[in-house]
Formats: sequence, C-alpha cells, structure tokens
Amino acid sequence: QSIVVKGMVIDELGDPLTGVAVSVKGTTTGTITDIDGNYTLPVPDQKAILQFSFVGFITQTITVGERTEINITMLEDVQKLEEVVVVGYGVQKKSHLTGSISKIKGDGLADMPVTRVDQALQGKIAGLSIQNTTSESGVAPQIRVRGMGSLSTGGEPLVVVDGYPVADGLSFVEAADIESIEVLKDAASSAIYGSRGSNGVIMITTKNGNVAKPKYTFNMYHGVKQAYKLHPILDYSDYVGLLYKEAALREQDPSITDPKKWNLATDTERAEYIINTQIFGNNTDWQKEAIRDNAYVSNYQLSVSGGTKEIRYYVSGNYNTDQGMMYHNYYDKFSVRAKMDAQLSKKAKVGVNLNPTYSKRERPSNNYTNFYRFRSWLPIRHTEETAAFTGQPVGSWAQARHFSGKLYSGTMPDGSDWTASKVLDPWTTQDNNPKSVMEGDTRKTHQYRLMANAYFTYQLAKGLEFKTSNGIYINRTKEEAYLASGAKKDGEPNQGTYKSSFVTDILSENTLN
Repeated sequence: QSIVVKGMVIDELGDPLTGVAVSVKGTTTGTITDIDGNYTLPVPDQKAILQFSFVGFITQTITVGERTEINITMLEDVQKLEEVVVVGYGVQKKSHLTGSISKIKGDGLADMPVTRVDQALQGKIAGLSIQNTTSESGVAPQIRVRGMGSLSTGGEPLVVVDGYPVADGLSFVEAADIESIEVLKDAASSAIYGSRGSNGVIMITTKNGNVAKPKYTFNMYHGVKQAYKLHPILDYSDYVGLLYKEAALREQDPSITDPKKWNLATDTERAEYIINTQIFGNNTDWQKEAIRDNAYVSNYQLSVSGGTKEIRYYVSGNYNTDQGMMYHNYYDKFSVRAKMDAQLSKKAKVGVNLNPTYSKRERPSNNYTNFYRFRSWLPIRHTEETAAFTGQPVGSWAQARHFSGKLYSGTMPDGSDWTASKVLDPWTTQDNNPKSVMEGDTRKTHQYRLMANAYFTYQLAKGLEFKTSNGIYINRTKEEAYLASGAKKDGEPNQGTYKSSFVTDILSENTLN
C-alpha cells in the first residue's frame, strides 16, 4: 500500500535547503525540496529507502519504516567543496587568489612521532624550510619561508593561531587540534600584517565542533629512539700498538738509518698507553656515557566535539613527553584546548577559545662533541687502581689533571720495559670530564602559557558583516640552573641561578568585511 512521506531538509545551521533531490532508491520516483526546504513524496511501502542528495553535501539514505514525516539535516562534504584558504581577516577561494599561498590539512600531522608541530611540517610545504639546529628535544628548529629575508634582522616567519599573532605559536599548538595550516609566502598575501609578515606568515586554524552527537576521540603512540651509529674511535692501546708496529717496519727500512726515527711514539703517548693498559686497565666509551641506549617518546590526546545548530564545542587535552638521546635532556608538555561557537540568531554569532599549556624542559650542559673527544684511557670515576696511583678518593670523579706530574713506567706493546726520564703530563687539558660536568650542572626551563580570545559577529546587511575579536596571550617562563661545587673547575663553589620573565600581549580587532 502506497505511503505519503513529507518533511523538511535543513543545513547544519538550521537554514532550509532549496532544490535537494529526494528520491526512492532503486526507482524513478522523486521530487525536490521547495523554497522552504519542504518536500512531499509517495513511496510504495515501509521498506522503501529515501535518498537525499545535493551538490556540496553528503548524500544520505534512510529507510521509511512506520514514519510519515522524515526531517533531514544535510552535512557539508568538505571533499567536494572548493578549497578555501585563510587570508588575513577572512577566507577566499583558492582559485581566486593571486598571491603565493600553500595549504596543508591537519589530517596526518598527529600521527607523526614528534612533540612540535614545526617538526611535523618538515618537507610537506614547498618553500617552507625547517632545519633542526640541534638534536635536543623541545628545541625550536630554524624556520624560513623562501630563504633568508634579511641579513641584519631575524628571519623567523610570523605565526598566527586562530587569528592571533603569537611569537611561539608552533611550540604550544598540538598537532591533533589543527584543522589546517596556510603559509603566506609573498608580500601580496602577507601585506595585511605589515612589517611583521615580511618573512612570511604561517596561519594555523584549529578544529571546531560540528552539529552532531558528542564524538570522543583518543589517540596515543609510544616509540623508542636509538642511536643509528656511533663514531668509530681508536683507543690508546690500539693507537700506540700501531705506532710500535710501524716502528718495527721502519727499523727494517734501509732508507731510515737513524734509530731515533724508528719509533714515533712520544713519551706522553707511552704514558697514556700505560694508564690505559696497566693502571686503569680498561677503556671508557664516552659516547655511550653521553647518550641513552633507548630514549622514549609518547603522546596521549583525548578530545570530545559535537553540538547542535545553536551551539558547537570542541574540547581536548594532550600530554606528550620526549626523551632526548643525551642524558639530562627531556621535554614534557601538557595542554588543554576548549572552543565554543554559539549561533545567537541568524545574524549574530559569538565564540570563545581557551588554550592553557605547561611545558618543562631540561637541556644537557655538555654537548656531544665534548664527550667523544675525551681520551678513552680516562675512567669516569676513580677505581682502586687509579686512586692508588693518583692519590684521589675511590669513586670520586676522575679528571685528566689527576694523572699529571707523575713518573710513568711499564711494559710497551713490543714487550719491552720503559721508564720515563722525568715526570709527565699525559694530557694537559684543564676541562673536567664531561660526565662530571653533565651531572653537576643542571638546567631546567618551565613555561606557562595561556591564549584566550573571544569574538562576536553580526551581519549588518547581505554581504556586510561586523566582527570584533579580543584576546590575551600570557607567557611566563622560569629558568633554573644549578652548578655543583667543582663541577667545572676545582674549588669552584656551588652556584644557583633563577630567571623569570612574564609577557602579556593584548589584541583587539574590529573589522567590517
């Protein structure tokens, strides 16, 4: 028995859609919605399936069942809509642009095992150069848009997050919260920001809520980092052994008649060989003392979004941690983002955006080069044998100068006995061993950030809209450094340093567009 079904078709904002095709799937029966979005359609029975389709919206199907009134909310199909990009105070269709702008969607950025958004952008946007200047975790890379723009001033581009220019926007925005990123590369596209945009502009748009039931999303990853390869370094027992092998060959060379030129090993090298093989009796792998066997990186993100045609919301919380490959290097970050947009009427809309973050970072006080350049014969801490030879306490930090001013005697690689004719200084460096410096010199940074803004828009007339946007950005940074007694030099007292900075930026924008 035939059934008459009627209803209304609206968009996400509650406005009626005219011209939506409504048909019975598998038949030629159909109609379109009128100017008020209403439709009336006869269907053969309760098993009939209605199909709703409209250009730019996702096609929907629904079984009639026992209902005689079916209302539908059509959702935009972002894959079929013409791509728009954010430019200054508004958006434009990409096909209408004359400036040089690149856009990348946020999908996939959250899957990258990095703690900063700028690291996830490496190699993804033409003309955007992102170069790591250090292997330390949490340190900002060097970012350039189309190369260097000035020789005398900084070359960093301006970063704008949801319409708010912030100096360190790429460091606190979470990849999972990003809807899209636009890079304005030339003067025409970034002119609205004046001299601040002379090095390019990176515009970040974060996610908003949708007209839908609450949607909960949880993302996480956990990874491990390992050193791909260490420098192959010759220890002193092998090095002096090669000098003695060369000496044996030079002794048989008829062109070298002077016995003093047979063996090129110096007295200090012989002393270092004795320390390496007969006093310490071991080698220190300084590279392994600098870096971890396994460094771990983790990220946890929970978000909820949804709303009605009047109110939409997006709330997320994120925690990520990244251990650097070197000891005493880590980066932890906690962040929360809350966005709400409310349609007060057909002409008025209001929204708020809150984003507090906290990050904690420790940087190593010694770089990797200072480790692998150290002699392998030097122990990290004095053993019973080296303590007895140098007069230092067992277990105390071993320094190269502890082995200076001593008389050395021992067996050489060829089996011969050798005794120095005077006291020697095997290695005259005054630097403390890098492990003792790293353990005695700690440097930590705490950053508290808050970005909050609110906007209100009102449509004065068709094609003319007034918008007021007001926000505040707060950044408090605390730096703590502690240097233990004797960490870098003997007799140096304990030192503690505390630095604090507080930055507040207030922005108010009022536009007619």
